[in-house]
Amino acid sequence: MRKLRKLAVEQVEPSDAPSNLSHLLANDAIQNTLLQNYRLINIYVQTILLAVGAVLVSGSFGKCSNPMDLLLIVLLAILSGIVSLSLHNIVRKRAETVSHVHRRILLTEYQLPIEQRSLTLQKLFQ
Repeated sequence: MRKLRKLAVEQVEPSDAPSNLSHLLANDAIQNTLLQNYRLINIYVQTILLAVGAVLVSGSFGKCSNPMDLLLIVLLAILSGIVSLSLHNIVRKRAETVSHVHRRILLTEYQLPIEQRSLTLQKLFQ
């Protein structure tokens, strides 16, 4: 806790806390929206790839096993893995950014009176 207090005092001057807090809260809203949008993009892409894979698999079982069908299924599985890893890294980095912004807000709120600490009170409620 002492390290947190020391860091808060070093980063934010008490007179700048309210203006800095409003800037951080606006940034937090943007970062949270971006995080949710990236998560939705990840879900949509994986759903589309799953549907295409299901169509390919069902089509290959309906007729003689064509080597080209099997190749397409393997390529789709590899593409799905690459896309999944890429989007996972993007979502993870965005989540780290949101956590960083939350830490900055909490450090800034530490300079304010208890009744003005909106994110702190929200986190305690959660």
